[in-house]
This record gives sequence, C-alpha cells and structure tokens, in this order.
Amino acid sequence: MKSVLLAIVFFSFDATSDLKSIQQAPDALTRRSRVSEYLKRYPESEHRAAVYEAGAMACFELGDQATGLYYARQSLGIYPENPLLASSVAAVLKNRGDEKGARHYAELSRRYLELFRPKQWEAIRPGIETTVEKILGPAPKQTLTQAGDYAGTASCQGCHKAEYEAWRQTGMAKMFRPVTEGKKEYVDIGARRYPVDARIGSKWQEAYATRAPDGKLHVLPLQYNKLKGEWVNYWRMIDPPYYDRGDPSLFHRFREVTEYQSNCAPCHTSQWAERESKEAGINCEMCHGPGKAHAQGAKMRKLSAEESVAVCAQCHAQSALRTPRAEFPPRYERRPYVEFGRNAFHADGRFRETTFIVESFERSACYQKGQATCAHCHDPHPKSGRVNEKGLKFGPEDNGMCLQCHEASHSKKGVCVDCHMPKTMSALLFEARTHQIESPRKK
Repeated sequence: MKSVLLAIVFFSFDATSDLKSIQQAPDALTRRSRVSEYLKRYPESEHRAAVYEAGAMACFELGDQATGLYYARQSLGIYPENPLLASSVAAVLKNRGDEKGARHYAELSRRYLELFRPKQWEAIRPGIETTVEKILGPAPKQTLTQAGDYAGTASCQGCHKAEYEAWRQTGMAKMFRPVTEGKKEYVDIGARRYPVDARIGSKWQEAYATRAPDGKLHVLPLQYNKLKGEWVNYWRMIDPPYYDRGDPSLFHRFREVTEYQSNCAPCHTSQWAERESKEAGINCEMCHGPGKAHAQGAKMRKLSAEESVAVCAQCHAQSALRTPRAEFPPRYERRPYVEFGRNAFHADGRFRETTFIVESFERSACYQKGQATCAHCHDPHPKSGRVNEKGLKFGPEDNGMCLQCHEASHSKKGVCVDCHMPKTMSALLFEARTHQIESPRKK
C-alpha cells in the first residue's frame, strides 16, 4: 500500500514538481523508478535532459550500465555540454572495454569543463579531471597569446585598401557612431527630452544613447526597428517580466542597467578594457588581433579553427561572460546553459534565441569533426557590404556553402539549408536559421 500512495503523490504534481521529486529521491532505486514513471507521463517535457541525467546516474549507481548508458546518451543528445555526465559515461565505457567511446566522451568532458567554469562546479571539478586524465592522460598545457600592442584601424588602410574600404560599408564598422556634429536630435520619453549623443547598431535595429550628467552614456529603452518601421521597447522585449530596465519612467535615474559601458561596449566598440575602448565599431584588430608588430613587418599568425570561432564568439555567444581578457582571441568563460531560462531552448534542446548563434554552431559536426569556422560561409568585409548585410560568401539560396566541403548526395534538387539549417531561431521580430547544422529532425 505504501508504494501505491507514493505513486499517487508523485503523479499529483506537475512536470516541474515531479522533477524535484526525482532529485529529492532518498535512494538510487527510488530515483530510477521515478524517472521511468516521469518519462511515461511527460514524454515531451522540456526537462527531459535533467530527468535522463538523473536516471543515468541512478542506474550507474545500481550497476545497471546498459540502461544508464541509454539514459545518458538521451540526455547528452539534448544537452551535450555536461562534463560530469560525459565523464561518467567515459568511465563506464572504459570499464566495458570500449576504448574509442571512452576517449570520445572524455574529450567532450574535458572540452566543456574548460569552457564553462561556474563556481558551483569547483567542488566536483577535481573528480571529473581525475576520471578524464585516467583515460586521456594529462591535459595539455595551454599557452595564452598575450594581446600585445594595438595599432588602430588606420594602420591597416595603406596595405589592405580594398578590404578596408569594404569593411567601412559593413555593419561591423558602424556598430557605434558618436554624434559629434550637425543638427542635434532628441528622443522624448514622457515629459523628458534626451539628446542623442550616439547611435548603436546599423542593420535591423538602431538604438540611441544619451550622456548623463556624470559623462557616462546610457542606452534609451526605445529603439527604432527598420524591419517593422516602428519604435520598440528593446529592454522590455529581452528582459524577464519582473525586470524594470524597460520602464521608461525610470530611465532618468541613469542606473547601471542602462549604462552603455556595462551592457553594450564589448560588442559595439573595439579593444574594450577597464571600461574604455580604443575605437568605435568593430575594427580590424577585433578579428585579426593586435597589429602593431604586423605593421612593422611581422607576419600575422594563422588561427586554428577553435581560435577562429573564438574570435566571432567575442560578440556572437550569448553565454559569454565578457570580462576584459589579456589574450587574443579572448576566450571568455561561459555561463552554463542550464542556468538560462527554458524559454531560451526548444523542448529538444536546440537553442531558440538567435543570440546563441556560436553555441549552436559549436554543436555541429561541421565544427567538431570538420574544423569548419564561421569564415567558411561569412566574410566580415564583403565586396557588396552595403547590400550583403550578413556577409555571406554565397547567396542565401546557394548550395555552394555546403558543397565547398560536401559532395552532392541527394538526387532531388533543393536548398541544403532548408533542411539542415531550418528557421527555428527567434531574432525577436523574425525567424532565423539555426546554426546547429545537422541531419533533419523529426517533428
């Protein structure tokens, strides 16, 4: 009778409460049982990754390796960036004699343990590192490339005139534009009028910053969306409902939450450090690195695929914690994806918001196995920068971007990206293509 009562209590909750019931189970046997019942009741739950993980760890503890591996692979298929679970799978496969599989999961564990460094993982980090080291050996020592001296965009113009002129026409160059002369413009919010001292953005939407009495720039909540041809409250669109940054009646307080340097500078101005930036917009050295030595005759170092993607991740990785870093390219620590609200993801684990563009691409076999980079398909200084706002090397309906690496494999004609990069990501006011390039998923 007691087990029946437990089952009734368990199923009287909703999916979130039942997840807590799993996590609070008194022992592995109870946890495994609750996982099984949960998956039957909520087969499409957005919490499946966490439930599968709980089931995997319970099964491993009970010695049920086969079921544990099944649960673990299901969890990692939804949320692969889990170094603890990956290392556990590696250890089980090692004990089962699967050396290749063990190395694969150990490499994943080491990669994600280095990429994400939250404080709450510090207690378990040594254990994960020990497990991985037994399979892969000691981790290679990382050598950080120091930032060195920056020469500024003007130093590039002489030798790279064509690229320089093309770059000037792109949105990169126009990410931040101080208003220094000409007729003064203003934005009215309620009974208050604010002068426009800087314009931010250049492609889909334009924001405006005004200078507070202490000299700091603050970004107004109201922005102009070029696609819709209307004003939108950007802060309110991206913030949680309980956050008041988007309240126009509070803007006059000039709080840190609207300050340009705290919220926007790392991705809209160049060589940001200690709350100062050397140049407006995204300049050459943001992507190519410090150029003073090169301007004096030294050759530029070729970046690896990982480093190349890290260059783009400076601005295009939503999970990046953008604190000033000395090395180039800066490898910002990441905020673990489980700390983001579930509305940032689809139920199957794919990213929903287009601000996770690099994170999506990093999940792709094109990157992990093929060493593909953002630069394979995008050019930051295209010849047609005025109209080619995405910097595509190939047209949006051109299969050339895929055929540069893959042979044509389908007999039917079609556009590769329609199936392998469907429009499943939200860019607030329009749908964008996912960059988690993979085989088509069943709906």
